[in-house]
Amino acid sequence: MIRILTILLAVLLAGPGSAGAQAEATNPHGPLDLDCRLCHTDQSWEVADAPPSFDHDSTGYPLEGRHEEAACRDCHEEIVFSHVGTSCADCHEDFHRGRLGFDCQECHTPRRWVDPSANRTRHDATSFPLVGIHARVDCDACHADLGFPEYVGTPTSCVSCHRNDFEATEDPAHGPAGFGEDCESCHSVMARSWGGGDFLHPASFPLTEGHGGLECAACHDNGFVAVPTDCYACHQIQYENASDPDHTAAGFPTTCASCHGTLAWEPADWDHDILFPIYTGRHREEWNTCADCHQVSQNYGLFECIYCHEHNPTDTDNDHDEVGDYVYLSTACFRCHPRGEEED
Repeated sequence: MIRILTILLAVLLAGPGSAGAQAEATNPHGPLDLDCRLCHTDQSWEVADAPPSFDHDSTGYPLEGRHEEAACRDCHEEIVFSHVGTSCADCHEDFHRGRLGFDCQECHTPRRWVDPSANRTRHDATSFPLVGIHARVDCDACHADLGFPEYVGTPTSCVSCHRNDFEATEDPAHGPAGFGEDCESCHSVMARSWGGGDFLHPASFPLTEGHGGLECAACHDNGFVAVPTDCYACHQIQYENASDPDHTAAGFPTTCASCHGTLAWEPADWDHDILFPIYTGRHREEWNTCADCHQVSQNYGLFECIYCHEHNPTDTDNDHDEVGDYVYLSTACFRCHPRGEEED
């Protein structure tokens, strides 16, 4: 720098007539058609980190975002300003090792090196969209391997990230219970946590109504594998203790869902009117208990009509003297009057 000042001073002192005799001074910055005073002053050749009077836009490479904060020497390591790269990789180390290509602008910008919102939008275009709780997870939580972020070939199975959760679970202990590693069969990314009210019971046995508020151990007292799903397996006591009617004595089937729902045992959901109307029509409010018709409690397939209607076979016979195949028998009454109406 002192040598350059000395040459310039000698040229000025010698005057115009001797300029041709001196070696023509060259610009140390290379072919640069800019006024030196944009960056230098008469007092010193030292240059500020970012000369306020220099418009970098004039070079064809505008400084935007974080680039505006960089010192000149951060990019211009050589004094010849044209000896500088303009691609991202010229200044920034590629942590992805070229596996994502070299178009850094797809994910990064000069204004913000990492833009989580924009990157998540791009992520949704992959085979693993970020929904639910995954939308709030840091990228490095899943994309981390060997000390640097890994974005290619990242496994998408739940257990690849959540194996520690799987093995540490105690209520129930998934490993000893024989649970598989297909976490999504019971858990959802839309849940706030792994368990609790957000737990998804397998669709083959949804926990609805009365089943929804139970503790797991109420049904899973012997483990979580091969648990029977028929009602009787859990509700045998209710079946055996039923007295109105006595299910055991009446020989009721153990397919509880035929008559009962999951909201409560009573009232039963079975509609007697489908078989024979007792809540509508002429029999509505004409009976008090099941035994009024089903007088043999051991067999509800048997029923009586004549005890409530005609007790005198002679009168009934006379009323049916023109009916072919008439028999004074309840099953015959039902055969001709399946809806309980006189003109069936």
